[in-house]
Amino acid sequence: MSAKEISELIDFLHDQNRQVRMIALRHLLSYSQTTHPQMPLFKKNEKRPIRDLLVLLRDIPRIACDAASILINLSSDCEIREILLQPEYILLFTQIITDVKSGLTDLICMILANLSKAEKIELILEITWENIPSMSSSNRVIDQLMDCYVKGHDKSLNPFATFDFLGNLFGDLTRFEKGREYFCRKQEYDGVFPISKIVVFTDHSRVIRRTGTASCIKNILFDINEHEILLDERDSDGMPEECQLLPPDKKRDQDDHIITLHLDSLLLLTSTVFGRDILRKRKVYPIIRELHSSSIDQSVKERVDRIVNLIMRDEAQETKDDQNTHVE
Repeated sequence: MSAKEISELIDFLHDQNRQVRMIALRHLLSYSQTTHPQMPLFKKNEKRPIRDLLVLLRDIPRIACDAASILINLSSDCEIREILLQPEYILLFTQIITDVKSGLTDLICMILANLSKAEKIELILEITWENIPSMSSSNRVIDQLMDCYVKGHDKSLNPFATFDFLGNLFGDLTRFEKGREYFCRKQEYDGVFPISKIVVFTDHSRVIRRTGTASCIKNILFDINEHEILLDERDSDGMPEECQLLPPDKKRDQDDHIITLHLDSLLLLTSTVFGRDILRKRKVYPIIRELHSSSIDQSVKERVDRIVNLIMRDEAQETKDDQNTHVE
């Protein structure tokens, strides 16, 4: 299809005829990938096509689904992200995600996952709107998304959604200081640490949830000031009962990428005396020694070796060593 024909199809996104809009969307999906040479056509007329697609999210389900699918592709583009990251559109996405009857929820979660690659995503921590008593007593968007993620993982909240891709959003938010603070502070509306809500997903059956949780933990641990808060057993009363102890039948993850994320977290904990003492107390050494023996992944083995060297070494000059220890 020529660029002129594609451009004409894009103009049909705001056509008054529903059937015309539907046909246009169906044909435009393949051209919306950021690698396609004609994708920039969606930015024409001061990016009106993007706004047209956002309006179509409120159209009939079939049209809304196709519009969301195109936005997923387009949200990988930096210029288009700038539009989608406006507060009014973040609210639109939140309204759809928190609608327990919406069939678009997981698609919109994927859009947020793409948007979270931009630094401007921090603004989601500040946006508020009306609370939803049946779902969350907080009027903060980030709290509502967190409650959807926790309560809806088994489709009990929305039969059409798992909310899994919000894990990517949370993982990326912890790249920022404000994001780490959010996860490591008790929230006023429920008195719970957000990190304690998601840590139970470290052994979830779906890889995307385990990855999101592992990324959150690792990023938070880059901030040494949070180590004692995360590891203080005396403050576990602030966590839900099911978050205080992991089930005894927990199995080792089979995904090497997730394993390396957790090993990186352990490495970050070795950067302080407090962290190393906790690792010894929890008898981490025999566990990772077994991992070293059973894994064939070289990056896993290298990380295990570094952890062992740090927690088994002589601690006679800990204070001096702490000042010189760097974790890559």
